[in-house]
Amino acid sequence: MSAPVDPRLPRTVPAVRRQLAALVALQFAGALLVVAQAALLAEIVATVVLHGTAGLGALGRPLLLLVGVGVGRAVLGAGQEWVGARSSERVRADLRGRVLAAVVRLGPTWAAAQPSGRLVTAAGPGLDALDGYLTRALPAMVAAGVVPPFVVARIGLADWQSAAILVGCLPLVPLFMVLVGVTTRRRMATQYALLARLAGHFLDLVQGLTSLKVYGRARAQVDTVRRATDAYRRHTLATLKVAFLSGLVLDVIATLSVAVVAVDVGLRLDHGGLSLRTALLVLLLAPELFAPLRAVGAQYHAAEEGRVAAGAALDVLDEAAAVSLADGVVAAAAGPAPRSGTALSVRGLSVHHAGRGAPALDRLDLDVPAGQVLAVRGPSGGGKSTLLGVLLGFVAPSAGAVYAGGRGADPGDAVVLDSDAWRAHTAWVPQRPTPTQPTVSAEVALGDPSATAAQLAQAVADCRAPAGDTPLGEDGVRVSAGQRRRVALARALLRARAVHALGEVPLLLLDEPSEDLDPVTEQVVASVIGSLAGWATVVMVTHSDALAAVAERTVELRDGRIESDRAIARPVRPALPTPGPVERAVPMTAVAGPAPAAPARLRTLLDVDPALRRRLVIAAVLSGATGLAALALTATSVWLICRASQHPNVQALEVAVVGVRTFALARALLRYGDRLVAHDVALRLLAQVRARVFAALEPLAPTGLAGLARGDLLRRFVGDVDAIQDGLVRAVLPLAGAAITAGGAAALAVLVLPAAGTVLAAGLVAALVVAAWFTRRAAGSGRAVAAAVGERDRRSTALLAGLAELTAYGAARRALAGVGDADTEALGRSRRPAAAAALGAGLTGLVSATTLPAVLAVTVQLVAGGGVDPLVVGALLACVLTGFEAVAPLPAAFAAWGRLRASLARVATLLATPAPVPEPAGTVPAAPSDRTPVGVAADGVDLAPATGADLVIRDADLALAPGRRIAVTGPSGCGKSTLLTAAMRLLPVQRGRLDLTSTAGRTPLAQLPAAAVPPLVAGSLQGDHVFDTSLRDNLRVVRPEATDADLGAAARRAGLAEFVTGLPDGWDTAAGPDGGALSGGQRQRLLLARALLADPAVLVLDEPTAHLDPDTERAVLADLLAATAGRTVLLTTHRRVPVERLDAVLAVVDGRLRDVTPVAGTA
Repeated sequence: MSAPVDPRLPRTVPAVRRQLAALVALQFAGALLVVAQAALLAEIVATVVLHGTAGLGALGRPLLLLVGVGVGRAVLGAGQEWVGARSSERVRADLRGRVLAAVVRLGPTWAAAQPSGRLVTAAGPGLDALDGYLTRALPAMVAAGVVPPFVVARIGLADWQSAAILVGCLPLVPLFMVLVGVTTRRRMATQYALLARLAGHFLDLVQGLTSLKVYGRARAQVDTVRRATDAYRRHTLATLKVAFLSGLVLDVIATLSVAVVAVDVGLRLDHGGLSLRTALLVLLLAPELFAPLRAVGAQYHAAEEGRVAAGAALDVLDEAAAVSLADGVVAAAAGPAPRSGTALSVRGLSVHHAGRGAPALDRLDLDVPAGQVLAVRGPSGGGKSTLLGVLLGFVAPSAGAVYAGGRGADPGDAVVLDSDAWRAHTAWVPQRPTPTQPTVSAEVALGDPSATAAQLAQAVADCRAPAGDTPLGEDGVRVSAGQRRRVALARALLRARAVHALGEVPLLLLDEPSEDLDPVTEQVVASVIGSLAGWATVVMVTHSDALAAVAERTVELRDGRIESDRAIARPVRPALPTPGPVERAVPMTAVAGPAPAAPARLRTLLDVDPALRRRLVIAAVLSGATGLAALALTATSVWLICRASQHPNVQALEVAVVGVRTFALARALLRYGDRLVAHDVALRLLAQVRARVFAALEPLAPTGLAGLARGDLLRRFVGDVDAIQDGLVRAVLPLAGAAITAGGAAALAVLVLPAAGTVLAAGLVAALVVAAWFTRRAAGSGRAVAAAVGERDRRSTALLAGLAELTAYGAARRALAGVGDADTEALGRSRRPAAAAALGAGLTGLVSATTLPAVLAVTVQLVAGGGVDPLVVGALLACVLTGFEAVAPLPAAFAAWGRLRASLARVATLLATPAPVPEPAGTVPAAPSDRTPVGVAADGVDLAPATGADLVIRDADLALAPGRRIAVTGPSGCGKSTLLTAAMRLLPVQRGRLDLTSTAGRTPLAQLPAAAVPPLVAGSLQGDHVFDTSLRDNLRVVRPEATDADLGAAARRAGLAEFVTGLPDGWDTAAGPDGGALSGGQRQRLLLARALLADPAVLVLDEPTAHLDPDTERAVLADLLAATAGRTVLLTTHRRVPVERLDAVLAVVDGRLRDVTPVAGTA
């Protein structure tokens, strides 16, 4: 068995040390009160049994002391509840902040290399496992170390023989715990890895949900999620079976040990070898010896789960501490540190990527004078982006270095520049910009947080970016790809101007800054870059001739080496075009999150599966039966001792002796069955709800998901669904078990002595009412906590997703502080539920503290009056102790109920969100066959990029006849992608008709089910997702039955075959998160191959040759048009296309489609 606490945890997180100290003090005081309560009860019961005529006058003082001890235990219980709840929140917040800080320090390259889901789980859902560890398992382990010595010492002072029996049984506990723990710990590590993979897989699927829907594979992924969650359920249940064995072993050891002691002291008492008071003291303290150990067994799964989760987070911290990071990016010649952007010298630079046979950069030498505009060109995959990554400090070279301050710097004389200082003077436009801020102004301000509003506006205007107040959405989904690129350029321009204003030379690293842009906007970018010459050093990767013309020098990279290096005598300096109208994108109110749904009920989820309801009833019955077995065991044991004090024949005790053993074993076995069935029900519900959550997302893609951040969706998919499961186990079933047990205890008490039973029933009802009413009222609905936690997870996921750009602009630590602020907000929101649970526990303890003496006082008075057998006091004592033991967890159960309802509401809201394009009602027309030619026709169509947004396509007519090929052009953001998205039934038509045409006539797209569209109309949209799996699986996601020969044919048509055959692992090569292991061109060709492999009746392609070098672009486009001869094709492009191979070229002008097909002979 592993150590109770990972020694790294208290060393790293001070709150754990404080919690341990507080728990030791509380348990120390609690142990003293346990011994005192047992002594007082033994005195009272012995006095009643042996001296029945003694009234309240003789027992008034012990009864009053008993009240005081009970009040003390209630206060300590409330304190422990409060300490556990608050420490749990603080520890998780502290650990989350440290993990994210470590990831920020290790950098985006390290983060991108981590297994899918590792970091988001370690900083998010994985830490939720620490709650059970810190609130239940850790207090149990502390109690197991503090309480038993006190109890054994007190029993030893009273009866050494009983102490010897108990001490003899104790070594069995760690022995069995070690045997069980080895297997459990191994299984828990596997279970955590499954959770991490599930979280990573879910995020990958959410990012690629639109791509899956386009190709008709989203609903198949629902089955994949269902299988994955069911596998998680089976593995977790298998782990629980082993973990619960520790609880069963401890229950058996504890109950049988107590039974042996009860029988032993009973027989010795019958023979006169022991006093009744001593026997009762031993009997009452013996369960307290094992109670903490039984609690450890009951929480063993939570303990191991928490240790694994903490270990995963701490491993990240250890990696951050162990990895020797060069605290700089670039070396400089000895002497005064040069300013960033001064002359750069690259010497012997080599970079090797894992899984690649050839190096990305191979002994590269390059000098860049200060103030020069350098264009880096060459075929896709030649190492251009890798060079920028080295200059930015994101990619560590395998050999060689970069020097600043002069040519040919001697490595022996070099010093390392501080990475933050270097990046503070460097601006970067990545190949696929990913905005991290809510609006354009906020994103551009990353370049210079101190910039004035006028400076921000000037940078936005110069780059023709959307208006500053334009909302961007997560990953910039609310604007077009071209608009995102212009925003990134404005951000870089603002940084360059800020550095220049300080009298320094900025360095700009631009990776394909004109991709996704129309020729007019490309000239805007060219003029901006040209204006930087002389006062900024620019290293620009580009396939554009227009951008290369503004450079003062051009270097061509091929296979990681410089193939040519030539100066340009007269670089072009285009004038900035006349500013057009300020662009505005989708209004902030246009794409909102899911609307609030009606209050959800757990019964609604259970109605899905009647078998689940039956299992739930069985679990509730087992829970109640466990409590009744405990009642029978305690009552029989106490009666045995009290009866033995009257020295009857041994035969009179035989039934009680057998009953004690039977009930002891039954309690342990029933408890094991109760826990196993309860968790099985909860895990089955979890698997069903997770599958339903993912299924509910599919109709929403893409526009319905724009208002839902991935972090919040992950919280709903993992955290909220887990809270429903946890609430079922910790709220619903405990309530049922407590009601059955408390009812049984009250009924037995009423049968034995109606007056005392009535007092007990009143006390139990009061405890139930106090726990239910007060805890629920004081804790509130829990929705504020759930919302705060969702916002925190959104920020932490956004930090991890946007780490590269945040780091490049020095904003990662600000984003980290934002996560800390959200965590602080969640911590403040959780104070009220924690206080409610603590006060509920204290009030329940106070009711118990007054009810127990009251029941005993009534019994004492009635026994003293005659006519009542003194032995009933033992049975009544057992009823009180068992009844309140059953209701004691109810405050925590009602707190869990509040969390369950809040999580259920968030899940139900998602399930109830209407689809932007609803499924057709009534009779569905027959869809055209995908074996016959299909076309697309639009009559007077109005389209908006999202429901409620401004129209971008107005009164458009389109006649794409079957077998024809049409290209749509127009400036970025004009609505081209919106048109293609609507053609695939992913957007609603605001007005007009959008139909599919065939020999059978016209079929309205809106009247076809979503599942019927992908075989007819499918393809690759801008932002198409590359899944974090192999190249093979990325293609087979559209055709799972495709052979390698099919993949090879599609790859050849997309110009990808040579790249794949050159890889050591071929089709098994990992693509990385969203294609992060591929170059921009390789990624684009993979997406094109996927679209060709799908082979729909109408092939839709959005910028199919983006990120390709001119030679590859011409070859791929020729192959594409040749391969689609006779097929219906609708594509958009900013590039020059061979119009002779197309049937028509349309342009979007002021929201309307215009035919701009060149007349024959004028092209």
